[in-house]
Amino acid sequence: ETPSRPSLWRGSFSKRERYSVEDVKRVVERARLRGVRVVPEFDTPGHAESWCSGYPGVCPSPTCKTPLDVSKAETFAVLDDVLGDAAKLFPDAFVHLGGDEVDTSCWASTPSIQQWLRARNWTTADAYSYFVSTAAKIARSHQKRPIQWAEVFDEFGATL
Repeated sequence: ETPSRPSLWRGSFSKRERYSVEDVKRVVERARLRGVRVVPEFDTPGHAESWCSGYPGVCPSPTCKTPLDVSKAETFAVLDDVLGDAAKLFPDAFVHLGGDEVDTSCWASTPSIQQWLRARNWTTADAYSYFVSTAAKIARSHQKRPIQWAEVFDEFGATL
């Protein structure tokens, strides 16, 4: 459950596969009592197709849903809200932002994203770098230290 973006629940596989705010609080507290850290992962931009169900504007097109649309401010506004809600629920200093297995062919084939890339003289690799660095900045704005899969660092090294 994401209080600021309730329509994200539309992307769950079933109602039984949803965590409410109260469920998360119970998990985090039980983990704390056992000395276990709970670090949430929001695997963006490549594994967030479910977000399209509730917020279709964050996806490139109805037929090409992943990775999330790097060219739209709405995408980052939703991510900001999600991370803001998570920051209130998960006390750990870290948040995992995913970033792996990003197939940018959808960006390359979506006219609005192609136009956005051309306006910046960017490749899809540049857009991928922009997405993961912007997501990390958003996480830091919520006082969270971002974690990303090794693939992000394999792709960009120390340039991020």
